[in-house]
Amino acid sequence: MMFGNFGAFRKRGSLRYWILYLIYNRPMSGAEIMDEIEKHSFGLWRPSPGSIYPALESLVSEGLIIRKDDGRYELSEKGKEDLGIDNISQSDRMKTADSVLSELYSYAQYLEDIVRRDGKLSASDRDKLQTVIEKLNEILRFGGDSIANNKD
Repeated sequence: MMFGNFGAFRKRGSLRYWILYLIYNRPMSGAEIMDEIEKHSFGLWRPSPGSIYPALESLVSEGLIIRKDDGRYELSEKGKEDLGIDNISQSDRMKTADSVLSELYSYAQYLEDIVRRDGKLSASDRDKLQTVIEKLNEILRFGGDSIANNKD
């Protein structure tokens, strides 16, 4: 799946796919798109207006999105066709374990880059990471069998 790997946001040219994905779900302004990317990347990335608005202009000129009178952007029919998107909402599609694990691995690589850059994690971040590791170990130990039976 094109959007299954959040680590892809670090690759050149991927901003356009973030934009297309987000406005497929609902029309948005450039500012809303920046907010949503930041939210979807858990605060790891917030594109600047200097990257969002030129990308939006490019997508409009390619006919993949439309700028509405209220300033929000929406996916055009051509954009839907080019992406191969049908009428099922992205949020309605079930993610597979493989896609979630690929996404998780990408985040682990990104976190590793942050630690290499900054030298260490804060105590709070270490605690959060430990909680994530414990949850992943629980899933690994039980193979998912007991998760439905042991809800918190």
